[in-house]
Amino acid sequence: MSDASEINKAIKAHSMWKVRLKDAVDTGKSEFTPSLVKDNHVCEFGKWLAGLPPSEKAKEDYKRIQPLHEKFHAEAANVLQLAIGGQREKAHVALTDIRSDFVYVSAQLINALAEWKQRSS
Repeated sequence: MSDASEINKAIKAHSMWKVRLKDAVDTGKSEFTPSLVKDNHVCEFGKWLAGLPPSEKAKEDYKRIQPLHEKFHAEAANVLQLAIGGQREKAHVALTDIRSDFVYVSAQLINALAEWKQRSS
């Protein structure tokens, strides 16, 4: 049931958040709100995940991806809040420092998605 094309789209879409967040850090503005970004059910991948049948949700890949996806959105919302809240330096560090929660969870999510895609092919 795991669709490689959905996983590919998720990898691309979540990688684009780095670009959007960098723009927000650079400009102090965003077309998105932190509360919208935090909701992991709003993005297409989140909708797809939520719509998976119970048999797929019982699998280890889902159990690994779902909380990472939720944490990714929470951390992206935190970076955005800093960026649009005038805390540019803190936002920059949160977005780029290898020790930051955003960088860590982002890498974990992309790696988990790539592994899921490989197993589903």
